Amino acid sequence: MDDNNNNNKTLIIITSWQEPETKTPIADSLSGVSGVSLGGTLEGCHIACADGGCAYAFAEGLVPDIVIGDFDSLAPEPIAEIERRHIAVRVHPKEK
Repeated sequence: MDDNNNNNKTLIIITSWQEPETKTPIADSLSGVSGVSLGGTLEGCHIACADGGCAYAFAEGLVPDIVIGDFDSLAPEPIAEIERRHIAVRVHPKEK
């Protein structure tokens, strides 16, 4: 892959935090992002998930490039999916 093309991709960061009043689905949140369309992946985008955001991504049919966090908010099913798909992870300590 050409490094220049890789550097020009949009980075989408999915977290588990939401405004309590809105709880906006990922698809609605991304609808205004230029060049982004949902369809199992976000073609031309990198997807990074912060902890529990991974469960939201999987629920929308998205596969993250990396999951970052202390993994305290992930159920066993998303963790198993991360392992099955060999998704990159960066684990941080639970102590804040």
